[in-house]
Amino acid sequence: MRVVVDSAIPYIRGLLEPFAEVDYREGRAIDTEVCRKADALLVRTRTQCNAALLEGSTVRFIGTATIGTDHIDSTYCAEHGITVVNAPGCNAWAVVQWVVSILAQINQHASFALTERPVGIVGCGAIGERLARLLEIFHIPVFRCDPFLETAAPFRYTSLERIGRECSIITIHTPLTHDGAHPTYHLLDAAFFHSLKQKPYILHAARGGIVDDYELYEAAQYRRITGYYLDVYEDEPDVAPALLEAAKLATPHIAGYSIEGKLAASRAIVKAVGEFFGWQIAEPQLEEKEDKTFIVGHSIGDLARTYDIVHDSRTLKSAPQQLEQLRTQYAFRHDFRNYHFGNQALERLVQDDC
Repeated sequence: MRVVVDSAIPYIRGLLEPFAEVDYREGRAIDTEVCRKADALLVRTRTQCNAALLEGSTVRFIGTATIGTDHIDSTYCAEHGITVVNAPGCNAWAVVQWVVSILAQINQHASFALTERPVGIVGCGAIGERLARLLEIFHIPVFRCDPFLETAAPFRYTSLERIGRECSIITIHTPLTHDGAHPTYHLLDAAFFHSLKQKPYILHAARGGIVDDYELYEAAQYRRITGYYLDVYEDEPDVAPALLEAAKLATPHIAGYSIEGKLAASRAIVKAVGEFFGWQIAEPQLEEKEDKTFIVGHSIGDLARTYDIVHDSRTLKSAPQQLEQLRTQYAFRHDFRNYHFGNQALERLVQDDC
């Protein structure tokens, strides 16, 4: 048995070796030759799993240590009997932490308090719903937008058009899709930016291509929006320096890069590959277990102190051509799951989800 593993997936070295020959490769170096005699692939978003990669291979299982699967041709895999498993929700709290850190920045500089204007959350899956519940603890009004969930609970969700009219902060948390009932490619396009009424802040840490980066930049230049914050980019890793420079804050696609998130993703795919082949694989563990830190957690500002987003933004803006290197070499941070909170509602929300 042969398993090919993206070498950047942490916490799993040595776990598969008792059961298979394991070939660790940089994500972009996983090619047709590598896959030809592989039984399983454990990948991240840097490996495009499609016909070009998989045709003629012996791959039967693909595990991606990510929430999203837009780098995997699911139709091709289904037609060729390849099982695909992802890690839904693994990095949700890390992305929520990224958003909260930005909200704290906005709260310091905006002409309004967070409790005075609704935050529009576009996409209410694992990340968006956790974010919404956290904000509601702090009495920050939330508008949820998710047409897939709206059919079951129409009064809980609203339209993207209404969010564009009424929200002063809009944050994006949808998958990237090009077809289906509600495709998200260029969901925020020229028409959307021209329709805005509140000159909102735009926060984007989902997938490059959901927002039309050119139109986002134009919207900022023509003051249709107050500003934007980015972690993902349409032309990544070759991002236009002007797009980064104009951003209020910009990070190198690391919003979900927490210790807890990476560990959860590795556990999910190791468990799945073990179940698929009938292997009793040990669960990935941290090398050193740390005691959780206590935080009062009575304000958004309290939570923002868990992550220095300004440092990450300065690092990227000072070397925009190194985005890929900064992402690959990023030192994983702790997300909210590493903390105990004096705010009991917040403690229950985060810890019950661990």
